[in-house]
Amino acid sequence: MNIVYLCDNNYAMPTIVSMNSLILNKNETSYYNIYVLCDNVSDENIKKIQSLKREKTIINVISVDSNMYNGLEKSYSNVSKSALLKFSIADYLSEIDKVLYLDGDTIILKDLTNMYNIDISNNYAAVVKDGPKDKIAGGKKHSYYGENTYFNSGMMLLNLSKIRQEGITKKLIEFRLNEYNYFMDQDAFNIIFKEKVTYLGLEYDFMLHLISYINSSFSLEQLTKFYNLKPYNSIDDLFDNISIIHYTFDKPWKFFDIPFNEIWMYYFRNSPVHDLVLIRNSIMTKMYKTKT
Repeated sequence: MNIVYLCDNNYAMPTIVSMNSLILNKNETSYYNIYVLCDNVSDENIKKIQSLKREKTIINVISVDSNMYNGLEKSYSNVSKSALLKFSIADYLSEIDKVLYLDGDTIILKDLTNMYNIDISNNYAAVVKDGPKDKIAGGKKHSYYGENTYFNSGMMLLNLSKIRQEGITKKLIEFRLNEYNYFMDQDAFNIIFKEKVTYLGLEYDFMLHLISYINSSFSLEQLTKFYNLKPYNSIDDLFDNISIIHYTFDKPWKFFDIPFNEIWMYYFRNSPVHDLVLIRNSIMTKMYKTKT
């Protein structure tokens, strides 16, 4: 099973925590081949990344440079330019036909082998929809964001062979350069991949913004209808089946009172970065902060 992360030095810490959760929760019989595309990451952080190596778990560190995307970095979201390196995963991993991409702000709770083995031979990727929209960020030019086919690019099972064969990297860059983009990389993936994706269940990319009281908050009934979920008796029953938590928008290393904060902290405390001092605030302060 091939897995890839990318990070710059600012995102090395959460990426290491995510990798730690991935490795701790894999089955003993599963083989994980993990690639980390490092954009100007310090030697100290690279050593911590490599220290996660275990039996049946290989860590491959690849140095990359996001300066190749100078001029494409403008975005209305607070996402690093390094995110654009997702466009070039098929080039960096040129000998690999299939890979699971994961953002560094995720926690993996279960073995992912069954999901990885899903057949995507006719599509560019397997993805999870970004969720129902109660407002359109970016206005009319970003209207496609409101479509119920719009997916989140923080977890993608990628068919690298098909992406290379059809020159998709170039198309992604051209869209980013010439069309309207509100989010750093996500809009380009949605428009270029179009209908050539397999949709997975919400359990494989449970996004915090779906239940965050500072952003949108959707009921179990709304989520069940939008994602066509199997019947769950309660939101807790749904949580019990989550394989990947995705801390979209609000981050647990910045706020101590967001949903699933305690889960992230568990894997932080048991990781190679556990000695770092986190300065965290209350999300309530962010919610009710007023101008003076």
